Formats: sequence, structure tokens, C-alpha cells
Amino acid sequence: MRRILTVVAVVAFLGSQAIAGTFSSLTFSPQDMSADGSLVGGGNSLFSGVTLSETNTGAPVVGVENVGGVATAAGNFGGSAAVYQNGVWTPVGSFTATGFGAGSGDYWVSGKSGTNVMLYAQSTGTTATIPSGLSSLKTVKVSNNGLLAGAGNNGNSEQAFVSNGTGGVKLVASTIGTGFQVQTEAFAISSDGTQAAGWGWGLNGAWPAMRWDVTAGTPHDIPPNYSGNDWDEAWAVNGDGTVFGGFEYTASSGWTEHKAWITNLTTRTWVSNYLAAEGVDVTGWAFTNVTGMSDDGLSFCGTGTYNGVATGWAYTVPEPASLVLLSLGGLFLRRRR
Repeated sequence: MRRILTVVAVVAFLGSQAIAGTFSSLTFSPQDMSADGSLVGGGNSLFSGVTLSETNTGAPVVGVENVGGVATAAGNFGGSAAVYQNGVWTPVGSFTATGFGAGSGDYWVSGKSGTNVMLYAQSTGTTATIPSGLSSLKTVKVSNNGLLAGAGNNGNSEQAFVSNGTGGVKLVASTIGTGFQVQTEAFAISSDGTQAAGWGWGLNGAWPAMRWDVTAGTPHDIPPNYSGNDWDEAWAVNGDGTVFGGFEYTASSGWTEHKAWITNLTTRTWVSNYLAAEGVDVTGWAFTNVTGMSDDGLSFCGTGTYNGVATGWAYTVPEPASLVLLSLGGLFLRRRR
């Protein structure tokens, strides 16, 4: 049974009106959140944060956006990449869809076919085939202006890459450089296409969450930077690459305990602490990852367990003006694009 709780966020506002955030448990594992935070998709489901209702789409969803005011999902239907609108799946290409982006009167479905990166553009009705040069591909994500980031395998190790969607792919390194077993993976890209997010092999034997400047491919660790056997991955990023979400797990837990976090690159806060500070009853919850985020960074979704049962979740805040959120870690400043 889905549990829905509406709370007034614990915030200091740049205005005079408080804004209610809504926490919802979901019957599916979320894969993505729309730029405005109103839609969450994953499994065979589409969740509306406006009506607090789920729709069974009948096929796996990999990405969601509002396109011209219409709730739209991308996924895989009948063996093809497809787009879902108004209860109907429309095939768009013979490849496996893994990402979706929409903006400026166009939308894109990204994916893979063998070792090729695939990108369908709605405005032209065509699909670009981009050789990756990798031995295999894991995922390809697309921004809301058609830029790409993803992960594959380069023979000896995992390999992150970025692309402008028209040329080839640029393989990106970790902050310790390139070479054998210098591993990287990218799982998300900001709506504006400036920042990719994932993880890489860092200094001092740690595996930090990592971000890359998409155009240059320059790597940056997402703080804090660890000095031991800790592993962090970033799976979500806001519209302009200033807020990230993901998870951590450590050797001390036997590599079994995943803890979800969000960060503005200055202060990192556990999702459980953040939501509790905003008035959400987190009793029985273990939050294991953040998998989607709105452009303003105020709404996000992810995976977890509730009383030991795997359960998806979403925290949605209606799009207002900018505001300053007070977290347990201190002032957590986040701004809209």
C-alpha cells in the first residue's frame, strides 16, 4: 500500500509563504524524475506527483518528462525503444532505450544497440548511430538538449563517456588519470547538458562519486573525498549540475549497507536526515539510492526498503521561487536554474 504524507518543509524562504512537500512510497523502483518534479517513472509505472497516482504503462519505463504539458515516458515496448503518451506506446527505433530528455520543442530517446550509442530525435524522426569503440555498453543518458553521457566496458574496466550526440564519444578519466583499471561510469546528465555524474577510481584507494564537465570531459570528485575503502556513486543531478544525489556503501558494512545522500558540493546530507528535518516520518525506512531529481533540486526520488521490503519513494515540492533549505548538516543552499 502506498503511504502518502504531506509536510511543510523546514525551510527559510526568500518569500513569505511556506511550501508543502509530499513524500510518497511507490510500488515500483524509480528510474527517473521529470525536470519539473511532477512525474516519476520506473518499472512498468508512471507516478504523478500532482495527482499522487500511479499508472501502469504495460512496459518498462526508463525516463519521464512533461512534453507540451503531456506526461510522457520513454521505455521499451515490443522489443523496440518507444515513447508513451496518453496510454499508447509508439515505437521509435530498433534499439534498447535507456534514457529520455525533452526541451525546446524536441525530445530525445537515448539507448544502445550492440556497442553503438543510439539517439532518436523527435523533431526529425531520425536515429543517430554513434560507434562507442567500447567492448559493451551499460547505459546511455540524454540531457534536455540532446547531449549524452553513459557507461560501458573498455575490456579491462568500466568506462564513462560523453558525447554531443552528433560526433563520436569522448572517453572520460577519473581524477587520478587514465590507465589499466582506472574505472569510471556515468549514470546521469544534467538537463542543461553541462555535467555528467557517476563514480570513478579516486585517490588513496577510494571510489568517490564523480562528475565531469560534458564539453571538456574534465573529472571532479564529488566531496567528501575519502581516504579508505568507501564507495560512492552519483545517480541523479539537478538541471544545472549544482545538486547531486546517490549512495554510499563501505567495507565496514561488508559492502552491504547502501545509504542515500544528496549534496550541493559543499554539504552532503543523508536522505533520511534530510527528510526527517522536513517533517517526514522515516520510521521503518532505509533509503538506499537517489535515482532522479528535478531541475531545481528540491524534488527527488529513489529506492529503499520499508520495514525490510524493497520500496520506491518520491519527495516532491511544487516548483516555486528559489529558497534556502535548512538541513541537519547546516544551511543547504540550492538555487533554481
